[in-house]
Amino acid sequence: MRISQDFAADMRWLVKDEEWDDDARELARNCLKKDPGFFTHFFETYIAAKRKGYRMFDGPHYMKLSEFCAENGLPDPYQGDTVAAQWDAQYKGEGK
Repeated sequence: MRISQDFAADMRWLVKDEEWDDDARELARNCLKKDPGFFTHFFETYIAAKRKGYRMFDGPHYMKLSEFCAENGLPDPYQGDTVAAQWDAQYKGEGK
């Protein structure tokens, strides 16, 4: 899969910002290969949210990515995918 230079630079920034290890980088590469449309959109939105101040854990509090995006004029990171949106709920302790 070919990605733009801008997206590659954004992903390098994310890897550095979150201090991803080799396993995390490989997981991201595999996700992008498996479903490039979904995961390119997800990572682009996630990176934009982080640059606007999103942090998954703000102290002891969990911040839902989808809510942060809605409140800050960013697109739905999950593109209406209810399974992916459940990730947010699960980390917050709302889902099983």
